[in-house]
Amino acid sequence: MSLSKSETASAPRHDGHQPKPGLGRYKVRPVPGGYRIADPEGELIGKIIPSMHAARVACTTAQREADAKAKRGPRPCMCCGTTFDSEGIHNRLCHRCGHRGDSASMSLPANSIAKVRHAAKA
Repeated sequence: MSLSKSETASAPRHDGHQPKPGLGRYKVRPVPGGYRIADPEGELIGKIIPSMHAARVACTTAQREADAKAKRGPRPCMCCGTTFDSEGIHNRLCHRCGHRGDSASMSLPANSIAKVRHAAKA
């Protein structure tokens, strides 16, 4: 049995820590007469959209705008330089580096920082 992304986000991790809350996601909800977009809190927003396709497009647009506002998206790790899906401006280390738990994860040679900054601009 495969877990959906939302079920995986709420599943307990094996290291004993609780997972971070999942990123807020906009969803398409059926309503009488068509579809509406529900924000991450479940509130219906906008007007009724007659077709499922148009509702999905509107949902994707709303999610992209929210992600851009929260500065979510691909970002280079400040430690190792690999690209990962950042949860926002506060999230600067990839999962692996963020959970190392040693001071070595934050000690970078001077040229590594430049590489990370250069990768961020690309």
